[in-house]
Amino acid sequence: MVALLIVGASHAVPKAFLGEVPAPAIWMTLDEASADAARDGEVISPSTLRGQIRNGRIPVDSLRKVGNVLQITRSAFYNYLESRAPTIQRTRRAKHGRRTQAIRSVRGARGKPAKSTR
Repeated sequence: MVALLIVGASHAVPKAFLGEVPAPAIWMTLDEASADAARDGEVISPSTLRGQIRNGRIPVDSLRKVGNVLQITRSAFYNYLESRAPTIQRTRRAKHGRRTQAIRSVRGARGKPAKSTR
């Protein structure tokens, strides 16, 4: 990526024109996008991203293919992450009732209170 800084551009070019210049797109592979999400605490695999592209959740105009590698713009990827519904991690339920596995293991193997050694 090449960026140019034109010193004093606001004197030579109208400010309205300078505001319309789009920022360059930053491209990354689906593997890189998955690694970026993992650094932010999100769990999303490249195959999940491919499925979301097929389902239309990620716009096709934000994608390109270089050789056999699919790339996505960083802005489109983060827009997709923000648009996802929040996920709730559920605790694992015990066989009987609403007790969690942690509580059941404290009580004993059969769900009865552990015997005191006094």
